[in-house]
Amino acid sequence: MVISQKIQFRLNVLFITVAVLAITFLSLYSLGYLDELEIILAKDNYIFTGCFW
Repeated sequence: MVISQKIQFRLNVLFITVAVLAITFLSLYSLGYLDELEIILAKDNYIFTGCFW
């Protein structure tokens, strides 16, 4: 099966985007910033509390 250059480019952009988001999320999690964000959101009773871990 041959994949056109246009589709290959879109797949590359998709994979790079997913990789960057995953690295960002894992970095924030490992550094503890998601815990701080959850505390900040819990102060104002936002609906997002409890969704990070």
